[in-house]
Formats: sequence, C-alpha cells, structure tokens
Amino acid sequence: MKKMFLGLIITFIYSLVFASDIKDKDVDLQSRNKNLSQDVLHKTEQINVLIIKADQLKHNNPDSAIHYYSDALPIAVEIHDYKNEATLYGKIGAANYIKGEYDYALENFITALNIWRTIKSKKGIATGLNTIGLIYNMLHMQDEALEYHKNSVLLCTELGDSTLLAVNYFNIGLIYENSGLYDSALYYANYAHKLNIITNNADELIKINNLVGNIYIGKKDFNRAREEFLKVIDYNNHENKWEISYALAGLALVEQNEGNFNKSIEYGSSSYQLAKKINAKWDIQNVTKLLSESYASIGDYKNAYVFYKEYKIYSDSVFNEQKEKRINYLQLKQKDFEYIVLSQKNEVQNERIKKKNSQIIFTGIGFLFVVLLAIILYRISYIKTKLNNKLKTKNFEIDRKNKELTKLNTAKDTFFRIIGHDLKGPMSTVVSFTDMLLNNYDQFTKEEIIEYIGFSKTSAQNAIEILENLLDWVKTQARTMSVNPTKTNIYNLISDTVDKLQTSLISKNINLSININNDLEASLDQNMTFVIIRNILTNAIKFTHNNGEINIGAKKINSKIQITISDNGIGMDKEKLNGLFDIKDAKSTPGTNMEKGIGIGLILCKELTESQGGTIWAESTLHKGSSFFIKI
Repeated sequence: MKKMFLGLIITFIYSLVFASDIKDKDVDLQSRNKNLSQDVLHKTEQINVLIIKADQLKHNNPDSAIHYYSDALPIAVEIHDYKNEATLYGKIGAANYIKGEYDYALENFITALNIWRTIKSKKGIATGLNTIGLIYNMLHMQDEALEYHKNSVLLCTELGDSTLLAVNYFNIGLIYENSGLYDSALYYANYAHKLNIITNNADELIKINNLVGNIYIGKKDFNRAREEFLKVIDYNNHENKWEISYALAGLALVEQNEGNFNKSIEYGSSSYQLAKKINAKWDIQNVTKLLSESYASIGDYKNAYVFYKEYKIYSDSVFNEQKEKRINYLQLKQKDFEYIVLSQKNEVQNERIKKKNSQIIFTGIGFLFVVLLAIILYRISYIKTKLNNKLKTKNFEIDRKNKELTKLNTAKDTFFRIIGHDLKGPMSTVVSFTDMLLNNYDQFTKEEIIEYIGFSKTSAQNAIEILENLLDWVKTQARTMSVNPTKTNIYNLISDTVDKLQTSLISKNINLSININNDLEASLDQNMTFVIIRNILTNAIKFTHNNGEINIGAKKINSKIQITISDNGIGMDKEKLNGLFDIKDAKSTPGTNMEKGIGIGLILCKELTESQGGTIWAESTLHKGSSFFIKI
C-alpha cells in the first residue's frame, strides 16, 4: 500500500508539473531561457576561476588543488557542462598522481575518459587514454601502458595536436626508461623535446630534463645526468616543487654513484623536504632510500636507520597500494569496455514510450531524494533548536549542553560532508543516465533503455541505503533512539541479516558460514543489533575478494553475548585499525570491487553497541583479513 501511495503521489506531481509546463510554455519560454542562459554563464565563470586557482596549486599543494577541483565539479554537473566535468575528473586524477594515490588517479581518469567518449570529443579521448597509460606505467604494467599511449598518439596525429602528442612521447619515454631500454627512452624524450620547443612549452621541457637525467644515470653518464638536473634547478621562473624535488633527488643519486656522499645527503635532504611538503609518497620513498644509503656510507648509522625506517613505511605502503590496484585492474578495464559497448548506436524503437518512462523515473527518483533530504535536514534543525532553548532556560547545565551542541554541529558537518561526497556518486549516476535518456532517447534500443534504468535503480538503492545509515546515526547523535531489549534467538537474528545480503554474497561468490547454536538466546535490542550486524557484515563483504570466506560465530560470556564476524579479506594496517571507530577518521574507502559506501557505518555500530551497554572492537592483519567482536 505504501509503495502504491508513493507511486500515486509521484504520478500526481508529475502530472501537475508537466501539465503546467505545457500550458505556460508559450508565455514564459523566452524569459526562462534568458535567465537560464545568464545562470549558466555565471556558473561557467565560477568553474573557470576555481580551475585557475587549482592549477596554480597542483604541483606545490595537490591537496588544496583537489579541494578547488572538487568544489567546481558539482557546478559542472548541475549545468550539464560535460566538457568541464570530464576536465575536472582528469585534473583531480592528475593531482592524485602527484600524491602517489594511483588507485584514485586511475578511477578519476577512467571516469573522465568515459565522459569524453559520451560527448564524442576526440581530443578528450586522446587525453584520457594518455593519462590512463601513465598510471599503468607506474603500476609496472608497461604493455598496457604502451597500448593506451599508442592509441592516444593515433588520435593526436589525426587531430594535428602537437602539444598532446609531445606529452604522449614523453610518457612513452618514461615507459622505456622504467624498463631499462635507455636508447629507446632517449629517442622519445628527444622527440618530445623538439615538439615542446616548437610549442614553447616550458613546463614540459623541464620534465624532459628530469627524464633525460634519469636516462643518463641508467647509461652511467653521470656528468650528462648532472647537467640535465641542474637545468631544472637553475630555471629561475619555475616554481614546480614536484619537479624540483625530483631533480634534487636525481642529483643526490648522481653524487652517490660518484662517491660524494656528503653532497648526496645535501641534495637528498632538500629533495626530502619538498617531497614531504607536497606529500608525494613515491618521491619520499625514493629519496629516503637514497639518504639511508648515503648516511650508511659515511658511517652515520643513526640517521641511516631513521631514514631506512621511513623508507620501509613508504615502500610497504606503495607496494600494498600497487598490489590492491593490480587486483582492481581487470574490473576497472571491464567497466571501460562495458561503457564502450553501451555507447553504440542502434535503430530507433518506441521513442515516445522510452522518453516518457525516462521522465517518470527522473521525476520519481528526484522527488524521493528531495523528500528524504528534507526530513533529515528538518530533524537536524529541530534538534539544534531544542538544544538551544534548553541552554537558555537551564544555566546550570551550560557546560554540558555546549558539549552536546558542539557534538551536534560536528554531526551536521559530517552529515553534509557525506552528502557532498558519498551521496554525490550514486545521485550523479542517476542524473547522468536519466539526462542521457531524456536528451538522446532516440539513439537507444529498448534493451539499452532497460539496462540504463537498471543502473539508475541500483544507484538509487545505494543512495537510500546511505540515507538509512545517516538517519540512524543522526538519531544516536540526538539521543532520540531508545533501547528496547527483548529475548532474542541469536541464530535467527543472524540468519535474517545474512538473507538480506545474499545478492552481495552471490555476486562475489563468497562462502559464508554460521557457527552458532540454534538455541542461543540473549536479551538485546533486535533493531539496533540488526543494524550493527548488517553494517559489519556489509563491510566484510566489501573488503573480501571474490571467492573469499566469511565466518560468523557467537557465544555466551557471563551475562553477555559475544558475536564474532571474521573474513579473509584485505585486512588493515595498525594506523587504520586505531582510527576505525573515530569520527575524525570517518571516510569512504572503495572495496575490492570498487564498492561504494559511507564512512560512518562503523561509527554507527559503535554508537548502537554502547547504547546497549556493550563494547565493539576489531583485530586485523594486512592482506590476511579482519575480525570484528560485538559484546552486548
């Protein structure tokens, strides 16, 4: 009945909106078009200003650059500026690359490439292919990297784009240098140099200096290598800290090879300071290894050990990141292939029916999202007002209420951050697909429309799941969720929860076993405990590889029940484990199949467990798996 009632409401609103639009179309069409045009122009200017700010910061402060790019992205989505949307995803990926975050870089580059393909921009496609090739080289996937760069070169040649062609040749040079093929690397580096001389691209020229310097180190021609690195350092007008840090590390390696260890330490220390400042993980790993070796060579084993420890931290981090990206690579490549297939044109069928269905879906999903968002915002506003009134009437509770208000504001900020980041993904997918159907309905078959609707439905379901967790969490923050303990069969409660997650388990072919006595009972809040188990089990599925295992057990300890959920997934390091239940560290992390979620799931579990007088903790070993313990 509820679904039928909601459907009637959506249909009614749809009828009112579109009936009114038809009636007044001739009256106000010109006025609306004028206002829309002015609004789009203003927002386009906003995007351009943010991009300029970010571009100035990208090489020296990539975190700030990502912030500005991310601020511009929803504006581009709002005005359907697909070109700037793709550009922004590419620029965010470039900043991720500078930081050594190759998984995020690859994800953003693939998103950009798919958008470029949708709008049929050959230059955009060429740019996207080049950036993805760059990432695959860093992941030591040279064959895949060359394939992407060669396809990009073909498009650049067709377009006559010398600038982008030079970038591709530079990256191909990087691939050969990384593979130890120094003559081939030098050939492409020189080719890129000639093209950049013609286009007068100074920024690319200093990158080539660094590449050529590394090539000559590989060829044992240290004098030539030193000359190339010094060109970067001596370039007075250049403020690219990333390239300067790279050049200083190159000089440190030259001096080390020539036995000048004190000079190597001097250059290496300067490189280290710059790399730390911009948080470039790969560069920090590289220079700390150099410094450790040079300090050891002069007998300063204390400093050698200090830098060796830091080198191990970063090398292990980079290794682990690369291993995880190798696992995700085939899945990401498959997504790319599927997108190409979906973009193929077919014969027009049932145009009016397709367009009407797309409009209804768009209106219904949009209405549902607005209603849910309004409920949450109203609830937060109500709670905040209530707290403020109590503060005014009860002076003796000022300190306590101030703390509560601060917590609520933190919750509100976290809430809006989650909405802005984690809800953006699924809702952007819904908007993109429905917009594509509305504007290009005559280009798709009935089967393609159904598939696009399926994608939109999945994204909408993800958004609803995120909102449900948010609502439960907001209730815990406002202390409006009451505890109602009842006698509960633990086996039945766990089984019911598992049943609701069967689709996720089957999709990853995960073997789940329940080792609990059928007659085990406890007094607890069923709804709260269900939410706890659902979130932890969802988390276990998310971070367990295909064909993995999950085990659920439970036992009575004195007057309490201890539930254990274990997996053989990717596990966690000590730093991540320590911040697992801390709201300050709450953030979404992609699963083994790039599954999305929100960062407050485990925070919610902690709040609900403690509300029942219980405790929750986790144990984990990196690459071996994790275990979560709930004692209620």
